[in-house]
Amino acid sequence: MNILPFKFVPYVITTLCLCAGLVLAQDWGADDPFGGDPFGGLDTDSPSSDWGTFDSDDQEQGSTYDNDYSGSENTGAGQSSTSTGGRLAEADNNTQDAIIEGIQISTEKGQTDDEKIVSGYFIFRDKPTSYFYETKLREKKIIFEFNDARVGASPVPSVAEAPIKGFTIEEGKVDVNKTVRGLKPEWHNMIRVTFDLDAVPEVHV
Repeated sequence: MNILPFKFVPYVITTLCLCAGLVLAQDWGADDPFGGDPFGGLDTDSPSSDWGTFDSDDQEQGSTYDNDYSGSENTGAGQSSTSTGGRLAEADNNTQDAIIEGIQISTEKGQTDDEKIVSGYFIFRDKPTSYFYETKLREKKIIFEFNDARVGASPVPSVAEAPIKGFTIEEGKVDVNKTVRGLKPEWHNMIRVTFDLDAVPEVHV
């Protein structure tokens, strides 16, 4: 397993910290710059490849995508609302979708006795083309969106570790040409992972 340089380090009022990384469930080769044990730490100085990054502060962010969800959802309990594992109809492009296979959580002690660091890793087969995240302060949620991605036939197991109470996974589609006048709509599959939290951290990417 190899890890891509995707990390956010929030500071929580309750002195809890939350980090997140993304792991690919495939071998990219020994010379891949993103190699290494995902639990050995993240390299914040590594190049970000073609992954988009978005700044976040203590205010809510609005999503830049207008997604047409088809009603498929995986919950933290590992259940799916569709008998096909949530697969969407074929998107209007030739991009191979990444398959989310799991969300892995680990914890470690912080610098003080009342501080705990929670690290999370999104495990994919193949690579999503881009990602976006936003925080919902009033709703106590952190939301991640991954483009050119979908859920697989197997449900994603439940994950809960304070301040994370659980998560849901939704599938939808996004028109990547929506903001460009004159271009035809080009629909790509996407997934949205919503974490329900006890407290929302201040996020820095």
